[in-house]
Amino acid sequence: TRCLNPNGNVMLRGLPGWPQSFALQVHCSLSPLSNDTPASYAGLVSPTVTCYLQRRETMFASTLLDVPRPYIDPIYSLVEALGVACLALRRPAVDSTITLVLDNERRGIHLFPSTPLTQSTIHHIIGHVSAVPNAHGVVIISTRTAAPIQPQDSTLLIHTTVACQSAGFELIDWVVIGSGGLYCPRSLTDAPDPWLASATFL
Repeated sequence: TRCLNPNGNVMLRGLPGWPQSFALQVHCSLSPLSNDTPASYAGLVSPTVTCYLQRRETMFASTLLDVPRPYIDPIYSLVEALGVACLALRRPAVDSTITLVLDNERRGIHLFPSTPLTQSTIHHIIGHVSAVPNAHGVVIISTRTAAPIQPQDSTLLIHTTVACQSAGFELIDWVVIGSGGLYCPRSLTDAPDPWLASATFL
């Protein structure tokens, strides 16, 4: 077993939409995938993610999360989606995009990296997703080496949502991971939280 970094912890503070006193701490350990893992995730590793929601010095929620298995386990929370996306994250970080494809039961069926998300590159992503049988929705994870929030994100979110709808599948969520933390561009708009309320605090 090896850790994502020497300490095995990533602190993600200042998440827009959450009170500023909150922080999400993620501890990931990686182990090889089993031999019966579907080809979509082949060659990757399976992290076990320990997530804590912290308020100042008080830990009030703690759960050990096993990353959902492709074709088997539904993905009901953002933390679960990020756990799967960790399988394709490049280290050290580079400007890039990871797309998690889900079926109509929200089970992960495909995962692939691509270039940074723009109004142009979304069409390359759509072309890739359209070739995946039973694709029903996507979670897009952008990694940025600079600060995560950019002024054009709300416009890009609208364009991406419409483009996915036109292609016949749903943009479930778009998450941006950058220097200093992560956020969901939907927090800049009136878009509702797409995740089950019961899975918000794992």
